[in-house]
Amino acid sequence: MKKFEFRLSRVLEYREEEAGLERTRLSALRSQEKTIEDEKNFLQTQLIEARDEAIGDSALQGSTLQTLAQFKRYVTERTMQLDQTKADLQLKINEQRLRVLEADRRVNLLLKLKGRKQQAWTHEQDKELEALAADSYTAKLAARRRLTDRLDTTAQIELNPADSDLGSRGLTPF
Repeated sequence: MKKFEFRLSRVLEYREEEAGLERTRLSALRSQEKTIEDEKNFLQTQLIEARDEAIGDSALQGSTLQTLAQFKRYVTERTMQLDQTKADLQLKINEQRLRVLEADRRVNLLLKLKGRKQQAWTHEQDKELEALAADSYTAKLAARRRLTDRLDTTAQIELNPADSDLGSRGLTPF
């Protein structure tokens, strides 16, 4: 009996590697998205802290208010830029997610095919083993019959009074 061999195993390995690369790319895009969110949160936190610090200062000056207003404008503009970058990134993430799904679909197709082929191989192996067992049983039974026939023939030869010494003396074995 030969062992199971899936002829498309190298193709399956390639497809699995391809799917892994697509997942890695998706992960990198999601990491970029998180970085954008982290930067937005950091800017908002900085703006709130600067405002709170300015309000808490007893000697509030015009230059401080002007600097705070400039920082607020910067945070607003940068947040808009980050939102636009994130929107563009979302499109890339959605496209990459589709690539991952397609790559996974190709892998699953080959895995299902492998499963079917392995099931068919197992069925054939079971049939072969069953035939071998049947042949073995038949051979064992035939050998037992031959042995029994030989023993019966030998017993008949030994018990035949005409051929034995007892028969020539007129005695019977029983």
